[in-house]
Amino acid sequence: MDEHIPAPGRFQSDLLTADDIATLLRVRITTVYHWSSGVRNPPPGFPASLHIGKRVRWRADEVRQWLEACRHAEPPAKRGRGRPRKLFVFQSADNAD
Repeated sequence: MDEHIPAPGRFQSDLLTADDIATLLRVRITTVYHWSSGVRNPPPGFPASLHIGKRVRWRADEVRQWLEACRHAEPPAKRGRGRPRKLFVFQSADNAD
């Protein structure tokens, strides 16, 4: 997964665009912008963005560290979908007091 992140010194700077991150994570570019602005909750530990004028960038080394941390993290617990089910306790006529 790290092979898709530009190596430091390969470009003039080691800053990534939202398009770079969206391609790397296989999400829509608007999702990356929403994570950056707080419209949607970002994944835990998602790197903070840098605002350079009107442009938004991320440090490649911070993205690498975050991806490495995600690789070693435990997957989140599965949650049930929808409304929780009610538990019914049936009593037979024999056990009724």
